[in-house]
Order: sequence, then structure tokens, then C-alpha cells
Amino acid sequence: MEANSDEADQQVILEEEIDENYEPTNKEILEYAKWLGMDLEAESELLWIAREGLKAPLPDDWKPCQAPKGEIYYFNFATGESIWDHPCDEHFRKLYQREKARFQESRLQEGQLPQQQQDHQHQQEQHQQQQQQQQ
Repeated sequence: MEANSDEADQQVILEEEIDENYEPTNKEILEYAKWLGMDLEAESELLWIAREGLKAPLPDDWKPCQAPKGEIYYFNFATGESIWDHPCDEHFRKLYQREKARFQESRLQEGQLPQQQQDHQHQQEQHQQQQQQQQ
């Protein structure tokens, strides 16, 4: 489907304004943490990841753009790629997953996880070991 030239003309390239003193609000941090998949009660020690994610500047060559209906998307002027999520979101999602695993492992070693979570963790580890042995 071809884009309507009038609609394409309505695309707006925005400039990212970086405020060195910007600190996200608690509400923003909690919303982004939840969006990343965090359990806000059980993983409050990992909220720093959400805070850092909200403060992350766009990588080189990326610009925020506004679609005709007002939606914000991101365009990479070097590669031509466009995405709806901030280009750093995937990095912070993966960082959260790594830190969550480390956090759970340390709590498991300290015996602080509920038995059901310990059983689930043990099953996951066994499954990973089986997959590695099959390779």
C-alpha cells in the first residue's frame, strides 16, 4: 500500500532535548518498570533499571518522529529502520532479565524465595542443563 503524499508530508522530525538534571518521577519509574515486566513488590531492588531506562538518550543516528495522528516513533537515519518503542527499551528489558536472574539466584542461595518459586527455578535450571547436554 502506497503512502498518501499528504500524509507523508505531515511526518515531523523532532529533536531530542536532553536535560542533564532530569529525574523521572516515582510514577514514571513504576510505570516503566511494570512495562518492562517487573514485579513491583518482589523486585523493588531492580527499580534502578527502570530509572536508568527513562533517562537513556537516543543512540546515534536515531531521531524521534511524530506521525500524522500524533503518535511518536523512532527513525534511524543511517539504516532507515523505524520502530515504535524507544531504541534503548530492548537493552533495558534484557538488562532487567539478567539482573532478575541474578537477584533470584542470590535469594535462592539465601533461602529467601518461597518454595514454589524455588521449585520453578530448579525446573528451569534442569531444563537448561538438558538442552545444553543435547547440543
